[in-house]
Amino acid sequence: MKTLLVSVLVVLAAASTAVGDETWIRTYGDGLDDMAFDALLLEDGGYLIVGETIVRYEPQMETYLQLLRLDEDGAIVWERTGVGDRLSSGSSVIAADGGYVIAGTVQSADGDDAEILLLKVDTDGNDVWRNSFGTPLNEHGRRLLRTDDGGYVVVGNSVDPDDIVADPAAAGYAGFAGRSNVYVVRTDAGGREIWSRRYDTEDNVIASGGAIADDGGIVVLSYVLRYPIDDNDVRLFKVDGEGDEIWSRTWEEGKASGYALAATSDGGFLISGARSFPEDPARAKSDALLIKVDANGNETWLTTYGEPGMVETAHVVTETADGRYVFVGWQERDLYTWTDDILIAAYDRDGGLLWQSVTPSTSHNLHERILEHPDGSYVIVGSASRAGGPFRIQLLVIDPDET
Repeated sequence: MKTLLVSVLVVLAAASTAVGDETWIRTYGDGLDDMAFDALLLEDGGYLIVGETIVRYEPQMETYLQLLRLDEDGAIVWERTGVGDRLSSGSSVIAADGGYVIAGTVQSADGDDAEILLLKVDTDGNDVWRNSFGTPLNEHGRRLLRTDDGGYVVVGNSVDPDDIVADPAAAGYAGFAGRSNVYVVRTDAGGREIWSRRYDTEDNVIASGGAIADDGGIVVLSYVLRYPIDDNDVRLFKVDGEGDEIWSRTWEEGKASGYALAATSDGGFLISGARSFPEDPARAKSDALLIKVDANGNETWLTTYGEPGMVETAHVVTETADGRYVFVGWQERDLYTWTDDILIAAYDRDGGLLWQSVTPSTSHNLHERILEHPDGSYVIVGSASRAGGPFRIQLLVIDPDET
């Protein structure tokens, strides 16, 4: 196994740690917790990070959207916090028409009502337009997509706060106590709603990813939770441009969770996640999971990565310019230590392992996006907590020549 000697330091606002000649880490934030959920590589070599800052937990959580514009060295160019006076969070961002469009969530002042947020800002972070969408239930934006006609699709969750099915602190439940189902909104180029739909099931379903298919359809990744039973299923489905379901696929073997979805250059899709077999102690604690499907959702290959006695996950995945699939996730011996090493692995188009690297860490790391930089390095964005302390936004750049 190849190893990078990286010590992740979590400190306040815009600190950095150099690692070797080409690898570096920067952390940002001074709230009670600061979380990053998505990022862009900008044409000038800089970065745009979207997430949230938590400024109060009691008597109720107070959270505000966080937007950071960084230069190529990770220094802050500008930052924006909040969406008016409403509680808010940013979960996904894309570049669009000379600015940036952000999807997320806005809440009422008392935190009881939540709607999906769609916000466009200019290159200085100023509002161009802003809209919100929802039902009498609570809606939360998760992943933002761009359609061929210049409009947008937000994939998220619709939560019934009166149908309590889970402990909101349970791992993987996105903090939702009520039953969740997938909710999708499609808009025009100005962010005005064309249609929205809640895809009702009797299950508790967490939407985790989305992609636009070559034919313009919308592919949604989710995982089904069966709390308090320790058993999850991966579910992938496709809808057409009007929101009508075309096909659905489910993976039920073991406890399987799908965390991220990437469209691939061959017209198919790649799911990253984790799988374990809680009822069989002889099987791995948890292995990183990759599932490759074709354009119709049919599995072409499935592979796992894991070492005996270890917990591995594949949190996010990307396809590189030369057609490899690279994921980043955890490797740890015990889920309850709150320290996990950073696992990166690359696969060929047929699911064959090319290489893997483990970056030692003293932090608990939440990976939300991996991007390939034009110089060939990998940009990993997420959040990290050291020794049970506050989470800080983390930007990690790794040169693959060092892996």
